Amino acid sequence: MKTKNTLFGIIALAVIMGCAGGAKPVTSNGGMTLDQAIKEASDEIDTTLSAGTKIALINFNSKSNGFSAYVLDELTTNLVKSKQMTVIDRKELNLIKNEINFQMSGEVSDESMQSIGKMLGAQSIVSGSLTKIGNTYRIVIRVLNVQSATIEVQYRADITDDYRVEELLITDTPPAYKIGDWGPGGGVVFYAENGQYKECSMDLGEYSWYEALRTANQYRGGDFSDWQLPTNNEFDLLYENLYKNNVGGFQSGVRGTYWAFGQYNDAFVSIFAFQKEEPLHMITNGKNDTYRVRVVRSFIVN
Repeated sequence: MKTKNTLFGIIALAVIMGCAGGAKPVTSNGGMTLDQAIKEASDEIDTTLSAGTKIALINFNSKSNGFSAYVLDELTTNLVKSKQMTVIDRKELNLIKNEINFQMSGEVSDESMQSIGKMLGAQSIVSGSLTKIGNTYRIVIRVLNVQSATIEVQYRADITDDYRVEELLITDTPPAYKIGDWGPGGGVVFYAENGQYKECSMDLGEYSWYEALRTANQYRGGDFSDWQLPTNNEFDLLYENLYKNNVGGFQSGVRGTYWAFGQYNDAFVSIFAFQKEEPLHMITNGKNDTYRVRVVRSFIVN
């Protein structure tokens, strides 16, 4: 009997030591708590990225601003406490967020987040998402290199649908798109009437005419393939609804000259300049000249 008790004691001790040795903590229904997942994700970021990496927490896609804010705030707190990363102050992000009417809970394209990361001077950017799976949620937290667009960290975990998660996910009826919102393709909405919408990407760089066409054709914001250079009429809407309201982060003057959609003949192509007074339509014969590129797409919400 003494031998049997001793054996049971050894087995129990081994189980306890195994749990203490790094196994993921779980709740009774098999999922981690939200706070446990956030802590584990921040630890993985700390151990994967080089010490001192300048990192910006940009976006978390969920149906609730409250949930998204909680995840980003807790990640920030954990990363600041560890002192391994150089975490960009959220106040700096808020300045840019206000300028382009950025929504931290919506879906934002990698290209848009990279652009924001460059504005902040970040080396890496953090984003995430929440997906419902049965009675649990799958949380994903990802770190993207700003310059190379490579994924540096991809953390995933199932979290339990407990009281805290339920409270954070309480939200009103999903809002309709309005001018200045982020659209489904990660662009800024600049037209919204009767369920018909138009969205515009962030700046994609400076290119010659043919490079601009190729850039528009290859752009896949939100995995959509219907992006194109704006027409003159669409530039009028961009000017009136975004630029004049300091939304969208548009350049102005010489730096604010963009290719438009429209080729009049072999020599003449349309460009559009954002000015402080009035927008300026121009026709140029410099197809090898370089101007800025933004692309647009239309979509419908029933």
